[in-house]
Amino acid sequence: MLVFSLSIVIGLFVGLLGAGGSILTTPLFVYVEGMEPVAAISSSLLVVMAVSTFALVRHGIRGLIQWRTGFVFGLSGMLSAKHPEVVQELAAKWEAIAKQNGVIPFRQIMDIYYNKNLVMNAHLAIQ
Repeated sequence: MLVFSLSIVIGLFVGLLGAGGSILTTPLFVYVEGMEPVAAISSSLLVVMAVSTFALVRHGIRGLIQWRTGFVFGLSGMLSAKHPEVVQELAAKWEAIAKQNGVIPFRQIMDIYYNKNLVMNAHLAIQ
């Protein structure tokens, strides 16, 4: 009953804050239920899969899913998990093509942004 009650609290927090449920349910399973960590992680993923499947069906029926985008992200995620070296090689090739065409890589844009903010806010640190 304690695990069920705490699960309700976790569901409320996740619903209100938009956090990932696994980060909260895994410790619940380990410390309150007494599960082994591997079993707790697997069980937590099972819960996430069930909730995600329910949400997928519900949003799919309403026509709120961009299937092509989801497929691209899913496929790229599976590819990078299984073969990270292939993804790194592709990223390096795309970055080289972008540089040849005068496109600033995203990483460089972020460096410029953060350095600009550091310079602009440096006077705050001095005071």
